[in-house]
Amino acid sequence: MVRAVLNSFEILINTSMDCPLCNLHCETIDHLFLRCSWATKLWSLCMRWWGVNYFPRNFQEWFQGWIGLCPNEKFRRVWVTHFNAIAWSIWEARNQVLFKGISAELPYFMDLVKFRVAWWFKHNEKGSSEPITVILENLKTCCIDVKACALCVSKPSLVGKRIIISSDSSMAVSWVNDKDFGNFCLWDKIAEIRDMLWILGNTSVSHCLRSSNEVADSLAKNGSLMEGESVE
Repeated sequence: MVRAVLNSFEILINTSMDCPLCNLHCETIDHLFLRCSWATKLWSLCMRWWGVNYFPRNFQEWFQGWIGLCPNEKFRRVWVTHFNAIAWSIWEARNQVLFKGISAELPYFMDLVKFRVAWWFKHNEKGSSEPITVILENLKTCCIDVKACALCVSKPSLVGKRIIISSDSSMAVSWVNDKDFGNFCLWDKIAEIRDMLWILGNTSVSHCLRSSNEVADSLAKNGSLMEGESVE
């Protein structure tokens, strides 16, 4: 339950009612799932994929009128699934900030929405060979690999040089190096990594257990704290 509802039942006493995602307004259902600046950006970006330009007055109107906004009847099921994926991702982002103290990065949750829609459809139509928790964990790994490749591409002096990007996820590495799709649900991320590897020319992604390369793990953790700084 959102904080405003819990407070109405006197479950939360002497506790901040502020929305964990923006810390600006009381956390009501309408605010968290619709009016919060973070949630509004996520909805707007996802709606842009469909070419839909509409925003409701409240979340109930959003829920009840969503099907009627479907831009193409052929994709009606995908459209309905999209709503569920976005709402669930907003709730997960909220809980991540509130209970784990981890900031909710909008690009990651946009990828999460696409992943959830793809996985749910694959599961319903064909069945999934990997559990959702396994794919979700490897989504994080693929996002890290994308950042590593993007960093290399941003340095012209590294193009053509022999570079090995180590990952502690053998599954993510196998997907990237697979000559076929790799993984249907994470195809866009895998394709992005492959494109940048092609640009770099002599760079590969290999599996290396975190425990066996403590120096690299330490450098990666320190680098993640240097947001906005140049890494040479």
